[in-house]
Amino acid sequence: MTTRSLAAKMHSPFGGAVAVALVCLVTWCRTLHDGYVNYDTPWLVTHNPLLTTGAVSVIPTLFTDLSLGTRMTLGAEFLPLRDLSVLLDFAVFGDWWFGHHLQNLAWYTGGCVAFLFVMRSLLGSGWRALLGALLFAVHPTHLECVGWLASRKDVMGLAFFWLAMLTGLRGGAGAWWSALLALFAIWSKNLTITLPILLMLTVWAIDRKRWQGRWALAIALHTIVVVGTLKLSFSVGDTVQMTIPSRAAGLAELVVLQGRMLMHYAESLIWPPSLSPWYPEPEFLPLKQAANVQGMALYVALVGAMPWFVWRGNRRAALGILWGLVTLAPVFQLVPLQNLLADRYLMLPLGGVALTLAAVLPANRVTGWISGLVLLLLSISSIQVSGIWQSSEALWKTAADRYPSHLRSTVAWAGAVHERDPTAARAIYEGALRDHPNSPLLHNAYGTTLLALGLEEPALAAWQHALSLDPTHKKALHNRMVQLTRVGRPAEALALGQTLTNLYPTYIDGWDGLATTYIALDDGSRALVAAERALALAPHRAASWCNLGSAHFLGSDFDSARAAWQRCAHLDPENPYPQRGLQALEERAN
Repeated sequence: MTTRSLAAKMHSPFGGAVAVALVCLVTWCRTLHDGYVNYDTPWLVTHNPLLTTGAVSVIPTLFTDLSLGTRMTLGAEFLPLRDLSVLLDFAVFGDWWFGHHLQNLAWYTGGCVAFLFVMRSLLGSGWRALLGALLFAVHPTHLECVGWLASRKDVMGLAFFWLAMLTGLRGGAGAWWSALLALFAIWSKNLTITLPILLMLTVWAIDRKRWQGRWALAIALHTIVVVGTLKLSFSVGDTVQMTIPSRAAGLAELVVLQGRMLMHYAESLIWPPSLSPWYPEPEFLPLKQAANVQGMALYVALVGAMPWFVWRGNRRAALGILWGLVTLAPVFQLVPLQNLLADRYLMLPLGGVALTLAAVLPANRVTGWISGLVLLLLSISSIQVSGIWQSSEALWKTAADRYPSHLRSTVAWAGAVHERDPTAARAIYEGALRDHPNSPLLHNAYGTTLLALGLEEPALAAWQHALSLDPTHKKALHNRMVQLTRVGRPAEALALGQTLTNLYPTYIDGWDGLATTYIALDDGSRALVAAERALALAPHRAASWCNLGSAHFLGSDFDSARAAWQRCAHLDPENPYPQRGLQALEERAN
């Protein structure tokens, strides 16, 4: 087969799709393994009490149950299709995590192929569309979404997003399918709400006169879908406290912060080896910092480039910049989110970058060779770094090495090491504490490792030190409360538990710990209230049911105690506590 005939096959719809799919499989094959990292995956996926059942009976709950306990169990967003896909994983694969990763990769590959067809609708069937799709497919910034089981929402949202865009561009009857796919996208990933705006911008870029009426229905239907789902999303978000107070005081600070965020994402796209699951937040005050000036200069350059491209007759290039900025808008802190920076936030904006680059590159042999080399280097980089997401220890050590001042990564690394060797984890904490002696985060985590080594009093002292540095530190309050109760000092623990639950009323561990403390004090009525509050937040949590059983037992409500302990035993068959309680009931009856 000649080079020309091979190129012709690649430019055909089927050949291009096969090429993109194969490149995805080769580049991301290392994300297929029988393991997972401990970053949100245990509570959201692998040990989720609803999804791990794989039961058909759970499906209505995913779509209709908006109660606090169910939303806390399934995560901060209303994403029933994401949840349904995980439920399907457990029904088909059980705890064979390779199969779960395989579905992640399948969704990602499908999304990249759909993006190819979107690019073809904008740039034609030539090499530009294929180049843009391949750049999108192999870029290392997508590693978090492909390799992280808890990021199923991102790869599903990606696939539905581009499919909705593709069908919407066809207009006519495709508008109804496009609206349905848009709903699927939002129910997979809330950040896809920008779809109707992108569709309108794309209408303008292609042919704003001839196609306007044909696309009006699709745009209208998309808008209805977005408006309808936004209210639900905000309601669920408020229930689980997904948002936080704004980091910026006023519009000027917000714009500067956005400039810093743009600079960070530009660096991530240009120099992927700096990628990390967590990033230290930029200090954008005072506003006259050089980094702020650079960020604002990038902001101005991007905005200014759009009319320049339009003036030069390259509306596709301007459209790509708009795509990037619009799809970043939901995470630009207009609604303050807990996470400021994350690689997964680049999933959709990278489509705009790919479109702009493909639209401006000159058509010559030199461009082809350079583009091929860049794609190869990006693919190799993605293959190399994919292994990091196979191991919690490797993931967090890499993050700690890249950003040593970000102590959250150091604590996560030491925590992963702790599971294998608490003594080694202790050495990590002590080294970090020499450099950061006033970090309550480090002192709290250090206390956990000391306790695992049997050093109870030093552990209590570490948590007390953490609280002296930050009296509101949630985990230090909890850890010290629980340990004081265990060593027979529940009266001291009580004040900590009351403070904890007042400060953090949706913190499940706080209510469970407080219930345990009340039980140790033989205060069944207050233990009952605390256990019921915990169950309102986590109705499928075995420990909370055990506490409820003990509270009922103290209150001499033995039938309720039996029912609660039986529920605890059902949820956690290996837990000896409910068996002891049930045995005590039998002995009392005899």
